[in-house]
Amino acid sequence: MNLFPLLTSLALLAGLPAGDSIRWVVEKTSSLDISGRTNVSRFSCSLPTHAAPDTISFVQTGQAVTLRGVMRLSIADFDCHSRMMTGDLRKTLKADVYPDLILRFIDLERMPASGVDEDRVRGWVEITLAGVCRRFCIDYSVCRPRDGAISLTGARDLCFSDFGLAPPQKMCGLVKVSNTLQVRFTLALRKIP
Repeated sequence: MNLFPLLTSLALLAGLPAGDSIRWVVEKTSSLDISGRTNVSRFSCSLPTHAAPDTISFVQTGQAVTLRGVMRLSIADFDCHSRMMTGDLRKTLKADVYPDLILRFIDLERMPASGVDEDRVRGWVEITLAGVCRRFCIDYSVCRPRDGAISLTGARDLCFSDFGLAPPQKMCGLVKVSNTLQVRFTLALRKIP
């Protein structure tokens, strides 16, 4: 993900002078949830923790920030709270061939306000799923829950068809999953001293 604008905002929140570099670690408390509907009921799949120690680096240059960092989320770690639904999700997302969901942040429209506990900003993220890469606009909520930490929460509706995928069906098409899914994530970031 190109985290340039996001890290610019984080740099301001962290008091980073222009030209300096700072790194953030993605903490295990980060999470990702996917919810959707079938013609029969609703469902939810989650990745309740982030196991990999990903880091995001950025360099502030004036008003801008250059970002470096990619998050890889294992599709095998998603839990849909039903063995059949979890298996269907993995099969639909072609997890045997493309085992990871890859996230790369690109930018933010502006820096989050520095002296407030929460701010809302818009940015772009790149998502690679089942071998297909797409860019999406995301509305973020930026919070500072404690010293040295920042929480980014975002949500976006995505479609299976955005990635060239067909929604799963069961029982000869009697149970059909809607093409639209809501993806919600929270990134807990801690500044590396």
